[in-house]
This record gives sequence, structure tokens and C-alpha cells, in this order.
Amino acid sequence: MAAVIQKSPFNVANAILALSIGILVIVVAVPVSLIFINSFWVNGQFNVTDVVNILKQKETYEALLNSLFIAVGVTIMSTIVGTFFAWLVTRTDLPYKGLMKVMFLVPFMLPSFIGALAWKMLLSPRAGYINRRFARLLSVWLKNAHDGRFRVNGVCHKYIPHFHYDRLTPRHLTPLGSLSDVHLSIRI
Repeated sequence: MAAVIQKSPFNVANAILALSIGILVIVVAVPVSLIFINSFWVNGQFNVTDVVNILKQKETYEALLNSLFIAVGVTIMSTIVGTFFAWLVTRTDLPYKGLMKVMFLVPFMLPSFIGALAWKMLLSPRAGYINRRFARLLSVWLKNAHDGRFRVNGVCHKYIPHFHYDRLTPRHLTPLGSLSDVHLSIRI
């Protein structure tokens, strides 16, 4: 009879996983649950009237609708642009592919407030570099141009999985696999 070797349920990987989950619960779940619970307690007594009053306000639903609209728009645009760039980098002979790969990783390396400041400098309605150029060219102020600042991180989040999928999937298994490689080299 062959002896069955049983693995011990305690090993380093399980210990690291348990430690990570514990830290996540302490750092995220406990504060979020305390905020939720404390929103129902006023002066030591259970109170739902404040929450009901907030839910009765028209502005609450406008904010929720705006958030939903922005989330859907960003998801659609980021998926389209990220998929296009992932295809461009993985399936074409585009020059400077390595630089493009690195540039798509840069937003993950920078804190989000740096990106917000950069978008503010570029697309501020009155002082942004891009809007000042358009104002000179078109004599028009782009009032709501700052709404475009949310797209860069979304594009990068869509680029990364599509890039790895395109890179790892054999060409003959993709639809129109023989046509998926495009040569963009300009020959003079």
C-alpha cells in the first residue's frame, strides 16, 4: 500500500494569507463598518431620521445619477481606448513599443493627486495650457474640459489585461488570426 502524504494545513503561504486578511479587515473593514454603524447613532441613541432625510433629498439622487453616468462613460471609453492600444502594442510592429509599455505603467506608479494636479494644469477652464491654446485658436473657452481628467487611469486599467491577453494568446486561436498582425513600418 502506498502511503498518503498529507499536507499540513499550516504553512508559510497560509500564514501570509491569514495575516494579509487580518490587516485588511483591521485597516478597511473595521473603519467602514464603524462609519456605517455610527451614521445611525446620534447622542448615544439609535436614529434613522437623518438617513431618511438624506435619502429624501433630490440632490442625493442627482449625485448618484452623475456618479453612475461617469462610471459607465469611463468604463466604455477606457475599454475602447485601452483595448485599441493593447492591440496596437501586441499585434503590430509599431516603433517604440517598449516606451509605450512603460508609459502605460506610469499612472500606476504616481499618486493620484499628482495626476489630478496635472489634469488641472492641462485642462483648467481658464488657465489650463490646452484650453488657452484652444481659446486663442477658436476664441472659445472650454468650460467643462476638466471632466476629461478621469480617463487616463481607466485606460491603463483596461490596457494591462488586454495587453497580456493579446500577448499570451496564440495568433491562430484569435478571430481573424492571420489578419491580426499589422505592419505599421513606413518604408520610404
